[in-house]
Amino acid sequence: MKRPRVMHIVVGGDIGGAERLLVELARRPEPTCADHEVAVITPNRALVDYLHGAGLVVHDRGRARENALAYLYRSLGPVDVEWLTTLFARRRIDIAHTHLFGSHVLGTRAALRAGKPQLRTEHGLVHYFDPSCAAFTRWAAARTDRIVAVSVHVRDGVAGTAPAIAERISVNRNGIDATYWSPRESAASVAQFSLAIVCRLTAWKRVDLAIRATSLAGVPFVVVGDGEERARLEALAQRLGAPVRFVGYQRDPRPFIADASAVLSTAKDEPLGLSALESLAMERPVIAISGGGIGEIVQADRTGILVGVASAPALAGAIARVRQDPEGLRDMGRRGRRFAVEQCSIDAMCERYAAHYAAMVEHRSVHVSVAREALPPDPRTATSCVREPPRDVQRLVRRDALEVYCCPTCHGTLRDEASLVCDGCAARYDVRAGIPRFVGSDNYAKNFGFQWKRFQATQLDSRTGLGLSARRFWAESRWPRDLAGELILEAGSGAGRFTEVLARTGARLFTFDCTEAIDANRLSNPDAVNVDFAQADILRMPFRDCTFDRVVCLGVLQHTPAARDALAALVRVLKPGGYLVADHYVFNALTPFRGKYWLRPLTRGRRPETMFPWVTRYFDFWYSALGMASPLLGPATAHLADVLGICDYRPEIPEAPAELVREMSLLDTFDMLLPAYDRPRRPGTLRRWLEQLGMCEIDVAGGYNGIEVRSRRARRSAAGSAA
Repeated sequence: MKRPRVMHIVVGGDIGGAERLLVELARRPEPTCADHEVAVITPNRALVDYLHGAGLVVHDRGRARENALAYLYRSLGPVDVEWLTTLFARRRIDIAHTHLFGSHVLGTRAALRAGKPQLRTEHGLVHYFDPSCAAFTRWAAARTDRIVAVSVHVRDGVAGTAPAIAERISVNRNGIDATYWSPRESAASVAQFSLAIVCRLTAWKRVDLAIRATSLAGVPFVVVGDGEERARLEALAQRLGAPVRFVGYQRDPRPFIADASAVLSTAKDEPLGLSALESLAMERPVIAISGGGIGEIVQADRTGILVGVASAPALAGAIARVRQDPEGLRDMGRRGRRFAVEQCSIDAMCERYAAHYAAMVEHRSVHVSVAREALPPDPRTATSCVREPPRDVQRLVRRDALEVYCCPTCHGTLRDEASLVCDGCAARYDVRAGIPRFVGSDNYAKNFGFQWKRFQATQLDSRTGLGLSARRFWAESRWPRDLAGELILEAGSGAGRFTEVLARTGARLFTFDCTEAIDANRLSNPDAVNVDFAQADILRMPFRDCTFDRVVCLGVLQHTPAARDALAALVRVLKPGGYLVADHYVFNALTPFRGKYWLRPLTRGRRPETMFPWVTRYFDFWYSALGMASPLLGPATAHLADVLGICDYRPEIPEAPAELVREMSLLDTFDMLLPAYDRPRRPGTLRRWLEQLGMCEIDVAGGYNGIEVRSRRARRSAAGSAA
């Protein structure tokens, strides 16, 4: 019997228990007797990277805004439901599986339109009681075929508030992989008594209560997780002088759990407590505030301690009690492990979901079925993953390049069949003029495609003879000139001014741009046999993790919709021990006085073909005026040009031909005014991002573009989790 295809729908921004459950379920096709894919709409690129990193087939709708109006439009508007319905049809999906409130209305509407049965996993209860979303929740639940609650507490809560759907609710407790979450020896846990908590740092998790309690008890405490409450919690710990260490979100929290003597759970009415269950599997008892579903896995005085009063003194008293009984603590740990293995195995959870899937496919009990022809593809989908290749595709991708490329959607292996086809999600990517096209040309950076075709050779050292590009590259990178045998990535190549410099190092170079500027680059470097060209988005790069010895990204980050996410993507593809060089516009006291930021509201994001004549006339007027005024103004001429919002390189390269200097100045003026994104940042922000991404040997300094950053990926870094 053919396995059903299940589409998990995720609309949200965090990585928590629900998302982790989804991953555990979706990457087990055999035990669940189903093939799984994920449709995701999120403002958090780390969530997309997390799903990709798990090896799932991911359909990314793109960056979503996170506010009430945006949510209402996504849920009730026509665009996203059309995208999802089309995705069901094109991927031949049999079952829609929704997770968390954000996906409920959208997923239900799409399932009804497509005539697909829907399964819904309830990970909590808040949305049933919150007046702003309770009506939407009940509407969607009434039209859902089966509802699975992660605990008895959640089941009873749903049944109590929505009795009409009680008969369709069953319990399937979250499962854990007991082999992965196995006990570990840790010298730290033996040397001293310490505690840890693993959770999202949100208000309802009440981590402040844990900080106050550990401060009273005088016990070292590690907080594993991130969220909107982090800054407030760090300030509280500092004010109390508590021995608390914040380590941020960790994709693999096992070392921190192993180093702790016990784990805390302080959430208000925790639906189940996946982190608590994982801690029990590692033989670490859980000290928890009672309430919610936590009592279903933490058995009082057997696998942990349940504290009946949600107060810091009461919790501190429980901590002191277990601290005085190390042997009893170890016994609770062993019993916790036994409970997790026998009662909460991942295999048992998967088998129960498999039974749901099989029954739904057999009966296809859809409450409302809207017969509808397949919709035309969403434009964003059409340029990424599901379109058919055009007839004039050329098969010119080198075989060894396919070992470096991967599908930007699911990170699956690509094979060359005139177009590039993903083995994981069956996505197809065109290859035109020998250049793989992983993104369409009509995107946020389209002005760069226009400008680099018009100014293809303006900055090339091979044309100007000035050596400006080579001098800038070597000054910013500080790399050796001979890089033979190394694999290098250039992110955001433009017309190839730095590509021709790198091509002479002897390295194997992969270079890409988000726009058709990549065609200009290829024309600029026709004889570079050691260079592979691609059209791709820095936020969805088609390269395997930990691939490149060196990564360079100059003149790009400030023009992306999310510079921090772009930086994380660069770190992802960098080998441990590899080198990263990038730059970024700087924010300082003079930034508000720069003319381009006064002009950009009139120019940014507009059609470059329309704006180029306007920009040229504006530039020519002031360029001529400054030329006449420069004998009187002297060095102040450059500052006045900046205030006027144009570039004037005459004082910087007086040896260059006048027409070439004008061309360079016009190019960079157009480059300043048209981009959709231009957000300068402070040097400290770039340093903090690099530290969060697990980079070391960080050097942040002023430079050609404002801020230069040079760093190295630690050989054992947190970049994988941070990114």
